[in-house]
Parts: sequence; C-alpha cells; structure tokens
Amino acid sequence: MAKKIVGVDFEPNFINTALVTQGRDSSLEFLKSTSVTSGLDDRGRIVNREKIAEALKEIWTANGYKTKRVALGLASSQVFVRTVNVPKQDLKQLQADLPAHIAGILPIDPQSLILDFYPIEEVVTDGRPEIRGLVLAAQKGAVESLVSSAEMAGLTVESIDLTAFSLLRYYASDLDKSGAVLHVFASRSLLHLIMTKDGMPELVRSVPISGFAPVLVEPVVTETDAGAEDAPAKGKGAKAKAAATQFVDNSAVVTREVLDTIRYYQQSGTDRAVQSILLAGISLNRNDYATKLQTETGVTVLPLYRAGFEDVSEHSFAGIDSIADLDDLAACIALGMEAKS
Repeated sequence: MAKKIVGVDFEPNFINTALVTQGRDSSLEFLKSTSVTSGLDDRGRIVNREKIAEALKEIWTANGYKTKRVALGLASSQVFVRTVNVPKQDLKQLQADLPAHIAGILPIDPQSLILDFYPIEEVVTDGRPEIRGLVLAAQKGAVESLVSSAEMAGLTVESIDLTAFSLLRYYASDLDKSGAVLHVFASRSLLHLIMTKDGMPELVRSVPISGFAPVLVEPVVTETDAGAEDAPAKGKGAKAKAAATQFVDNSAVVTREVLDTIRYYQQSGTDRAVQSILLAGISLNRNDYATKLQTETGVTVLPLYRAGFEDVSEHSFAGIDSIADLDDLAACIALGMEAKS
C-alpha cells in the first residue's frame, strides 16, 4: 500500500506543505503555502515552538491531511557546511572524533552541534594519509525546535534534511556537472546557492530576500488603466493587455549574490574556476535573465528544471494559484518527494 507523507518547509512568514504519495514513482497530490504571523524569524527559523505547533495543527485541519508523517526541512542558515581533510581512520571512529577534528574550524562550540561527515576521497598531505570530506554541522537547538514543534502538533517526524540538499537532489538532471558548478534556487524569501565540485557540495549559502520575486513576470496595472484592475485575469481590454506586458525585474539581487558566492569560492582555495551556473525553476529562467547573468559573470549559464517540468503550463496542482508558486514551494515538494518511504 502506498504511503503518504507531507514535506514541510519553513520560510519567513510562511509554512509550505506538499502532500506526496510515496512509491516507485512518487506523486505530488497537493500543495499549500500558509501565512503565519508569529513563531518564525526573518530566516524561517523557529523561535516559538508553541505557536508553530498550533499553526501546524490548523494547516492539517484546513487542508484535510490524513497522514501524520512529515519530512522537515532545516534551513541552511542553521547548518554549517565545510569541506575538510581529516586523518585517515575507520569511519565509525572518525565520526566519534569529529568534534576534535573540527574544533577551531567552525565559529561555534562543536558540543552544541549535531555533526555528520560524508567522505569524498582519500588524499595524501605532506606524506600523511587523509580523508577529504564534507562536514555538516547542525545546531542542536534548531533540530530540537523542528522536532518538538512537529511532535507537539501530533505529527511523526520521518526525516529531517538540509533544505538546500533536498533541492539539489530534486532537481537532479543529466547536465554536465564536472568541475565547479553553482546551483541557484530562488523562492519569494530565500535564495539558495550551492557550489558543487564534480557533483559534491562544497559551499552552501541561503540568503534572505524577503518580499522579493526573482525575475518573476508580474503584471503591473496603473491607476490610469480605469476599470482594468482585474482585466488581466479575464483577458479583456487593450489597456489590460498593455499592463500585462509590463514586468517587475528585481534580478539585481540574484546577480549580486551569485557574484559574491563565486568570489568567495575562488578566494578560498586554488583551482577554483567555475565551469557553469545552473538556474533552477521557472522564475529565474524568465526575461532572458540567463543571458544577462552570463554577461555579468563570464560563466556559462544554463536552465535547470525538474525532469518533466520544462513546460509547466502543461501541469496543474491542487492548492496553488499560479505556476509561479512552484518556485516558492519547490523546497517542500523536494522534501516530500525525496524522503525515504
């Protein structure tokens, strides 16, 4: 029997949920973004567990979710991601010694972190055998707040994943990812930037962009367009058509953060040439933004879509108002679709 699970993503002022039926070919059943007035800070971090638990209860009732199983997303701002070299040893012992290995590397006491290590390759440094790998360090308080809020709402936590990593897996494609590749994901309030080297994450950033619709096509209706306020939706009137062709372009914010990320990555080591930039989703691939970004960075820019979603006009989903919502809700979709059944 197929199982159902709800992917839950927290962002500033919103809790986003995606109901997924799990199986060999997992399917998306329902999507919803719910506004919350308290309980989250400006980076989507939980600051009041009781408020968030109550909000989750209301979401479950309003949307008629029957399953209590949830896959929760942990914001990148609550997780440190570093590539490090550690002495070669048994991986079980390495995990136990990890706090000592990273002491001084991270700007926080290792004892206050939940640590994990993903080996990449064996290397030799000054004659010493070492293992190069990725350290993920999540703040214990952040994880406890996630789990506690869900459990207080009567939910069962099946998985917790770094939101940026779930997006990376969800948007997996056949594009060439050899060398250094910057993946860019944008929602209405957060910009996720992930630099990978030969497919392995090496740098993760999540930047608040509250109230920002990246390169999103938005109809602008002016006061002089008398009677045209709701005409774009109805498709009536010459002035309505003219209004619908005016666009709000806030892409400068994305461009600045992309340039900052590339600059930081290249300054943090040798052999750091960036091979390509992948723009994920719908909004970032509107208004010829890829061409503009390629000119600004001098790096090849390519679109990155979830397989089968290259033409989103062919799809409709219960619970969302427009195709633009697919970008805002991509994280909760990814969490639900990528959770293990």
